[in-house]
Amino acid sequence: MPIRTQAFAAVLCGVVLWGLPINAQEPLTIPGLVSSGAIPQKASPPVAVPSSNALGGAPSELLTGEPIGVGSQDNTASRGPLSPIEWLSRAADEAEARRQIEPEPAAVANAGAPEVEVVTLNTTASQILGLIPADVAGLPPTLWLGSHSEDVARQIADVQIFGATMTHLAHRILRAETQPPLTGSPSVWLRARAERLLDLGAVAEARALLEQLPEENADTFNLWADLALLDGEADAACKRWRVAPWLSDDLEWQVYCKARLQDWNGAATTLWAAQGLDLLSPQTVDLLWRYLDPELAEDLPPLSMPPKADALTFRLLEAIGEPPATATLPRAFDLPQLTGDSGWKAQIEAAERLVRSGAIAPEVWIAILMERAPAASGGVWDRVSAVQTLVRSLMRGTPEVVDAAVWDVAVLLAPVGLVVPLAEALEPRLPDASWLRLLGPEFAGASGRLPMGYPVADLVSAVARGDVPPPITQGRYSDAVALAFTLPGTPTQVLQLQAEDRIGEALLLAMQLIADGATGDDAALTQGLRALRALGFDTAARRVAIELLILGSLK
Repeated sequence: MPIRTQAFAAVLCGVVLWGLPINAQEPLTIPGLVSSGAIPQKASPPVAVPSSNALGGAPSELLTGEPIGVGSQDNTASRGPLSPIEWLSRAADEAEARRQIEPEPAAVANAGAPEVEVVTLNTTASQILGLIPADVAGLPPTLWLGSHSEDVARQIADVQIFGATMTHLAHRILRAETQPPLTGSPSVWLRARAERLLDLGAVAEARALLEQLPEENADTFNLWADLALLDGEADAACKRWRVAPWLSDDLEWQVYCKARLQDWNGAATTLWAAQGLDLLSPQTVDLLWRYLDPELAEDLPPLSMPPKADALTFRLLEAIGEPPATATLPRAFDLPQLTGDSGWKAQIEAAERLVRSGAIAPEVWIAILMERAPAASGGVWDRVSAVQTLVRSLMRGTPEVVDAAVWDVAVLLAPVGLVVPLAEALEPRLPDASWLRLLGPEFAGASGRLPMGYPVADLVSAVARGDVPPPITQGRYSDAVALAFTLPGTPTQVLQLQAEDRIGEALLLAMQLIADGATGDDAALTQGLRALRALGFDTAARRVAIELLILGSLK
């Protein structure tokens, strides 16, 4: 009987303790994500602190417990402190008397109504969403105004992007501060932009866009949490989940975050329950136990996981010392490799993929290549050696040595799409007469030209200067490019989209046509270049044409 009594008392104490208020941390919020169905936090009742200004000079002694009437001629001093009801009544009477003594200032009889500009909060003027001002991106803020959100989302996801020039244009389109389409859900349109930036490896930018979504739900949180994990902000994601646990019912995520927030007992308990109820796969259970117990991981054989991992699995594998190779994973998984923790070769390969997709600056890629001498030869090491030779020749070599180094590195980098990033990074150091400057952003002022042995040399020079192409052209892409810069008028599809305020869709169409043209469709290439020029992107049209002509010759 005593044992049962003790057990009942323990249970009763637990129930009582469970009902006590807990001083929780202040809720964390994701900027821009506002929850309409947040679960309210239970808090202690507030303590009312009367203000002497608002309640007719309420004495501060009320807070300290000292007698109120000490040193006063008031007859209340003889009978001790006032009761709360008496004190509040007296304070209210004094406040009312003071209000009657000090009337409101008289209104001016002949004042006119001020001119006020009224903007409804749900209009597109208050919903300009993006990361960089539209004028900085060289785009109109009404880029998508006449489109439908669902149509735009599908096109953003499906459009193919060819080469460095079109990649730069895609980043401008996806990041620009623009108004949402007038029809459809703005959230669908904004999320599509964030997901395409993620596909390009621009994790921080995708996360910043996602934070502008007007509502918060489990689906939004899951994507945002993946971005935070890839961006090295796991603690921020876990703290957000702790104050809003209804946002994710993923047991793997719960175990990870509880451990991340030092709640090891809670993490182990959750994992035991999930394992006992068979709610997680054996592989996931094995991975989580290794994460919770590093000593256990040291004594077990390497863990076999599927090659395609999500962000959480990637971080768990990384934490136990078995980071997966990222060559077969989406570009976003290359971002953690830039730290160099997985070795210099993995860092170089990740930088190559990210600079090719526009996710990092070319200067960052070059800096990684220059860190040390190549460890071997062949493949990536040959590219590193060639870039280092070119950089050294630019510092100390003669023009002849520089030209030879330029050709050597261009031949090695052309098949992997890295010649243009090289030209962008080294343009300030390149001689004025170097043809590599034609592939940089200042191509119009470049005085160099391809050797006469290349059949597209004259055409490239004409396009760079903005001249009419020569009547006779030779080489890959040359006919399609020459036709694009000589035919007058605007393609019919572009005219229709322009008339409907669907400029963004017209740009996506031009990008798709150029991608089709790069694979051999000359008619599509001509139409794509003409579309860019008709939309006011003549510089981009000229630059992508030069990129195609030169790299087509090198291949």
